[in-house]
Amino acid sequence: MPPSIRAVATRGDFETFVRLPYRLYAAYPAFVPPLIEERRAHADRARNPFFDQAEGIYFLAWRGGAPVGRVAAFVNRAHNDFWHERTGFFGLFDLIDDPDAGQALLRAAEQWLKERGMARCRGPANFSTNHECGMLVDAFDLPPVVLMAWNPPYLPRIVEAAGYKPAMDLLAYRMDRTATVPEKVARVAEKVRERSAVVVRPFNLRDFPGEMERVRAVYRDAWAENWGFVPMSDREFDHMARELRPIIVPDLAFFGEKEGQPVGFSLTLPDVNEVLPLARGSLKPFGWLRLWRAWKTIRGVRVFVLGVVKEHRRSGLAALFYLETWRRGLELGYTHGEMSWILANNVEMNRALLSLGAKPYKTYRFYERDI
Repeated sequence: MPPSIRAVATRGDFETFVRLPYRLYAAYPAFVPPLIEERRAHADRARNPFFDQAEGIYFLAWRGGAPVGRVAAFVNRAHNDFWHERTGFFGLFDLIDDPDAGQALLRAAEQWLKERGMARCRGPANFSTNHECGMLVDAFDLPPVVLMAWNPPYLPRIVEAAGYKPAMDLLAYRMDRTATVPEKVARVAEKVRERSAVVVRPFNLRDFPGEMERVRAVYRDAWAENWGFVPMSDREFDHMARELRPIIVPDLAFFGEKEGQPVGFSLTLPDVNEVLPLARGSLKPFGWLRLWRAWKTIRGVRVFVLGVVKEHRRSGLAALFYLETWRRGLELGYTHGEMSWILANNVEMNRALLSLGAKPYKTYRFYERDI
């Protein structure tokens, strides 16, 4: 019997949609339950500033009166204006191992996108490359680090069976404290520091608004040519800054400045996913207390953002940022780190990481299909 696919239409439907992954993946050791309050706000099209420039719809798959899958379909006008495309997206794609339900959900998403003039469907994205994106295609037994996605191993198979082809891979690298940065790389990085006249300094949390304006200046230049890049609106940028502020460690955030002007920025975050399961999906009533008590036990980090403006991209500043982050992380007591995500076609960044001794250990994949 085919599954029933219905658009989310009521508050009850919306709550079912938001909570579904907790039910579907609870038995998987690698699943890290996110905070329900945050996921609810993220999916709320009236509250998430992403939807200032986008429109979307949510679908649920039902069998025997029980929800077994979900998907979001959306048109990101900012993406299509920037890239001059007619690309629609799917995201928030979660379900049991049910290929029929998966295909039915994707076909519902595609039909909605076709009705709005889209020529292809790409995903998953939750909701853009500025959020969680890509589908994990390996290392399913490892939990995701902060702000990275996770999915069970059958999901790529279901997407591919529905006619989707790989569009781009996103790579995650790992380094442990036992790794040794090659002496030659360290020497080259120090020469970059000396010869480029670029000053590397830590983030000043006391001047948060001013620092974020400097980040914004780097962001608009450094990522503009990357595959899938979508410029955030000011409201999106400010929203993300407010969300990240509580977990920023100033000694793990760096600016590169030349003659007082920012030419690069790097932000590394503590991996809160290591302790997030203690909250059991909510900060209320005592989840916040459990997280606060466990915060100092976090031993992993994620290099979340690292960008260098075009003019200085070949200067070696990226390697210097990585080296500085590695040294400071060890001094602060962290034992391992993930650098993610890196586009598979970003030759310079991949080369810099490999030269430092980082190892690729996870792959996330964007899929697409002409519709």
